[in-house]
Amino acid sequence: MKKINQAIVSLLHAEPFYGHLILNMRITKDDTCPSAGVYITDKVNLIYNEAFIESLSLNHACKLLKHECEHIFREHISRAKQIGATSKELHKRFNLATDATINRNDLKDFTETVGGVSVAKLNEKLQEFISKHNEKPENKDDQRAFAAMSEGQLAEYYYNRINEFAEQNKDMLPESGDGMGETSDDHSAWEKSEGNAEVQKEVIKGAVNNAVNQAGGIGSVSGDIASIVAKLNESQVNWKQQLRQFFVNTQKSTKIATRKRRNRRYGILQPGVKRKPELHIALCVDTSGSVSDKELAMFWTEMEAIHNCGVFVTVIEADCDVKNVYEFDSKKQPDFKGRGGTAYNPALEKAVELKVDGIIYFGDMDAADKPIDPKKPFLWAIVRNSPPPASFGKAIYLKEEKNG
Repeated sequence: MKKINQAIVSLLHAEPFYGHLILNMRITKDDTCPSAGVYITDKVNLIYNEAFIESLSLNHACKLLKHECEHIFREHISRAKQIGATSKELHKRFNLATDATINRNDLKDFTETVGGVSVAKLNEKLQEFISKHNEKPENKDDQRAFAAMSEGQLAEYYYNRINEFAEQNKDMLPESGDGMGETSDDHSAWEKSEGNAEVQKEVIKGAVNNAVNQAGGIGSVSGDIASIVAKLNESQVNWKQQLRQFFVNTQKSTKIATRKRRNRRYGILQPGVKRKPELHIALCVDTSGSVSDKELAMFWTEMEAIHNCGVFVTVIEADCDVKNVYEFDSKKQPDFKGRGGTAYNPALEKAVELKVDGIIYFGDMDAADKPIDPKKPFLWAIVRNSPPPASFGKAIYLKEEKNG
C-alpha cells in the first residue's frame, strides 16, 4: 500500500476528523510539487510528491497530512491575500508565520526531522542573528535584544513580529532573503486557488462539516482547534430565541405516537402522544447586484443556523424577480442566482403563495419598490445600516465578520 494511503488509514483510526477531512479533498499525485500542498477550487485539493511521501516514516506522513488540514480550516490561503503580502519576501514571511502557528509541541519531531519552522525554532533563529551581531567587536556600542515570541498566537501575530525584526535588523539579514527558515510543505500551491475568501470559506466549511459528520464528531482534538472548526459555522444571531419570540402565537404541530409517554385514556396499553412543532419559514434572499459575495456568504451561515433550529425552510432567491425556490439543504454549497436590480415584492408574493408560517428577508434594504405587508410574522435580516424599506416586521442587523 502506498504511504499516503497508509497515512490516511492511520488517521482514520487514530484521529478520524483529520482522516475524513483528507478524504473530502481531491487528492492528486504531482511530481512537480516538492512535498505536499493544498489549494481551493470547487473542492479542497491536496497534491503530493509520491517520492517525498514515501521517504517519510508513517508517523511523519500522518503529521504532514494534519499540517495540510490545518492550513485549510485555519483559512491561511485567503488570509495570505488579505494581509497584502505582495512581494515574494513578505509572502515567504507569512508562510513561515502560518507554519509556526500549526507546528506546535506535538509536531516538534516532525519539524526537526522533515523540516519547517515552529515558534521555538523561529525564536532560536532570530536570537542567533542578535547574538552574532552582539559578539562582533565593532558592535560593542550597538548591543541589541530580542523578545521571544509567545506560543499559541495567530499567524498574523508571527508575521508582524517577523516583519518588525526584519525592519529593525536589516543589516543582519542575508541579501538573498530573510534567512529565517523554510516551510515544511509547498505553499506555492495556494496560488492555484479560485474564488474570493467568502467562496473559499464555504468550500472549506462543506469539507469540514462532512468530516465532522463522517467521523461522528470532532474527536479528541485540542481546544483551540475545536474552537476554530466551530467558528466556521458560527451564527451571529440566537435564532432559537428569535424564532421562539417570533412565532409565539403560532402553535402548529403534528402528533407523534410514543411509548415514552403514558396515554391519558388507555394508560400503558396504548402509546401516548407528543407534539412536534412544524413551522414552515420562507427565507427570502436579496441576490441583486448591490449585495456582495461576502454578504451572501453571511446570509448562508445564518440560514443554516435557522434550519438547524428544526424548522422547515424554503429559500426564495430574488433580485427584481424570483430567481430560485428550493428547500434548504445544508449539505449543498450556495449557488445564488440573480445579481440584477432589486425589488422585494416578488419574493414576498411567492412566500404568501407557499402559505408559509413566517418570513425572514435577508438583504441590504436597497429596494426599488415599496414592500407590501404579507400579513405574516416577519423579520428583516439587514446588512449595513439601512432601515427596513417598510414599517411592518422586526429588524435584526447582521454585522460583517472580522477575520481572526
